[in-house]
Amino acid sequence: MKRHIAILEMKDERTKARKECEILVQNIAQSHARLAPGIQVAIENQCNADFSECLQAYASEKEEEIRDVCSSHYQEFVQSIEEIVQIKCDVNDIQSHMDKYQKDLLDATAPLVQGHDMLAACKDIRNNIDISIERLTQCQRIVELAAKVDRYITGDQLYHALKVLETIKSEISTFRGNLFAKRVNEWIASTMNHLREYTKKKTSKWLEDIRNAAITIGAQAMKRGEDTPNLPLAQISADSDSLNLPSLEVLSLHAKEIRTKSALHAEYCQQALALIAPMLRTLHVYKYLHTASELAKFYNCNRLPQLQFSAFLAGDIGSISADKFAAQHDELFKRLVGTFCIEKLLAVYSNESLLTKKEVNSACLSVLQSLSGLMMALTLKLQSPKVIVDIKRNATLCARVLGDDIHQFNTSIVLDAFRGMGEFYRKKMMTDMKMKLRQFLLQDTFQQVQANKTNCLDLLRLCGLEKRVDEFLKTADSKGNIYLPFTAVVRRSCEAIREMIDMMSPHEYRRHLNISDWGYYVRQDTCDTLMELNIVLNELIESHTDLQISQAVITGANSSYLSGACDVFGAILKDKVEEWEMTSLTSQGGKQTTSGSRSAPTIIMAKKRFESTSTRAQDMVCEIMVKKIDDLIASFYFLDWASTEPIKQADPCMSDLINYLQASFTQLGTLPLPIKDAVHFASCIHINKALEQVLVGPTVKRLTMTGIVNFKRNLDTLVQYAGTCGVGQLRDCFLPITQLVELVVSDDIERLDNTTFRSGGKYTHVMPDHLIAVLEKYKESSAPSSSMFFKSSKSKADSSGLKRSVIEAALKQLKNMGPMHK
Repeated sequence: MKRHIAILEMKDERTKARKECEILVQNIAQSHARLAPGIQVAIENQCNADFSECLQAYASEKEEEIRDVCSSHYQEFVQSIEEIVQIKCDVNDIQSHMDKYQKDLLDATAPLVQGHDMLAACKDIRNNIDISIERLTQCQRIVELAAKVDRYITGDQLYHALKVLETIKSEISTFRGNLFAKRVNEWIASTMNHLREYTKKKTSKWLEDIRNAAITIGAQAMKRGEDTPNLPLAQISADSDSLNLPSLEVLSLHAKEIRTKSALHAEYCQQALALIAPMLRTLHVYKYLHTASELAKFYNCNRLPQLQFSAFLAGDIGSISADKFAAQHDELFKRLVGTFCIEKLLAVYSNESLLTKKEVNSACLSVLQSLSGLMMALTLKLQSPKVIVDIKRNATLCARVLGDDIHQFNTSIVLDAFRGMGEFYRKKMMTDMKMKLRQFLLQDTFQQVQANKTNCLDLLRLCGLEKRVDEFLKTADSKGNIYLPFTAVVRRSCEAIREMIDMMSPHEYRRHLNISDWGYYVRQDTCDTLMELNIVLNELIESHTDLQISQAVITGANSSYLSGACDVFGAILKDKVEEWEMTSLTSQGGKQTTSGSRSAPTIIMAKKRFESTSTRAQDMVCEIMVKKIDDLIASFYFLDWASTEPIKQADPCMSDLINYLQASFTQLGTLPLPIKDAVHFASCIHINKALEQVLVGPTVKRLTMTGIVNFKRNLDTLVQYAGTCGVGQLRDCFLPITQLVELVVSDDIERLDNTTFRSGGKYTHVMPDHLIAVLEKYKESSAPSSSMFFKSSKSKADSSGLKRSVIEAALKQLKNMGPMHK
């Protein structure tokens, strides 16, 4: 440290010496300035020599002084240099010591410095964390509010979303931090724009949802508008003055119907309010933003065109046909009712912010006027009365719903559209039913109706066969299919007639079409329809020359089951007509009369006609089989009756006949058992007679014993099949032909006498005339080649020696007997 101080002192001295040198230089310069004028004067006065000497002497003196001074200063300079060198050495030593001391200090103070740095860093981190936590807390609340806004928007709670946005705006205004606040403000602006676009899209989507839901809400409203049956009025008995009040059961049923209608009304109101609620919430949002007029403008631009008549029709109004209108009228009325119901409710609950009641009423009246005109123009071209009644029913329900206390539209123009046209549509209904019955028969495949365990009872109930349901259920196959004994024409016809009766109910027919004497018309039209159905079935039997057995059989079965359906319809008509008479006479204050006896003759007549048709169809089965049997028997004429070779199996013509009988008898399953057995017997008896005619008729000229034996083999096959048909004594139908052939080929031909053909004998069914014809043909074939024939024949008759003489003796004996022995 001392050396350091000495060095500093030396530096101060050097600084002072330097300053002195600078002063000396300045003084010399000043001296030159003072001497210059004097030297100039001396030169001008020509005092050069003296002045030079003086100046030289003065210069020498000064030079000596300067030399002394310089010498002195030189010694001091040398000493200073030495001191400086020494100081430099000392400084180097000091620097090395200082570096060492500094290194030692750093090594000694490193843990302390490190700890100090850590404490400072921890303090900074803690401060930063506190600040971050404070800011993050604010950010977290804002983020939570933003997430809440998104949830509200997703949940269509736009008003709540706007309220939360206002809260975010107020909190972000006091937020410390520029970046987050900027981002939040940008998000708020973006969210507001999104809300505006979202509400417009939501409004458009709501309009689309209303278009899609119009049919559903319209159907619900129209169902709510259907009539509830009136409570039967109290009546005064004709026998006494007592008052007959409705029974508790009737009152309970009426109360239940009222509760059902109230539930329908509540459900409709709930659905309607649920549909308009999204639009009301959207309107509330626009009111909060003070932009309700903007929403109303957007709503009107997109909604008013849908309130025009063309919006309710599928296609161009000018090109719509009656059939097209009939196909879409149900959807049209439901859409119309649903649309205007929603419009009126929206106008009411929105305080006419979007549409005024006057605008909605005007649009509805315009549509109803156009609809009424179109209905009247197109329904006159319709052929189906059921469609017309459906149109009238829907139009009435439409007018009733739109004109009720809730919606309050003027719908009188619709109610006036169909007045006084009931008789016209009734005639159309009969025409349509006749065409429908003929179409059912044309489309019938003559296949039995296939049912299952679910619908079997309903199908059997159509023909009054519900008591036999267990019997039919037992016939179900492995897949659960049950085949009923009638075809689709019975099912479809019964369903169509039942539908006609239900359609012509007091509520659906008399009330909508204003037909008086409704009950009697229902009865008359139903019976006329049954008569027409019987005529259609008769035409099938009479006009079809190529009618198949299965068709004739099933037609007979259909007629039989339709006769049973007449009883079902008679009971239904009796109940409905009595109900109508009770309602009509009660409302008129008259006396009740019974109408069951009035409907009986007509229903009984229809039933008898169906039974007659069934009998005719069964006779047709026999006629068809006889005709086909004759065609098959004709092939027997082409057999080799003069054959000399025995056959080992039945001829193809006999196989064809048996196969036909087997196929035909199988198709008789739907016939009643007595009729089915009668068809079996009639067919076999006809076959027997036809074969007898082949054997004894003039077509076959010659017979040989082998040919007769071969024919016997064919007969045995036929008789064997008859025994497998399951019909008792069916084989006896072939006794005449079998006994005749048996007699010819047996030895009994040689022992003919008066007892051969008597009762109790072996050949009681043989006609002597037939036996004579066969023997005559046999005689002709045995005359020229009897020896060859008997040699080649292996029959018992030939081996027993049956010769021409025996044949002639038998013929003579038969001719002498006469017809009285048979």
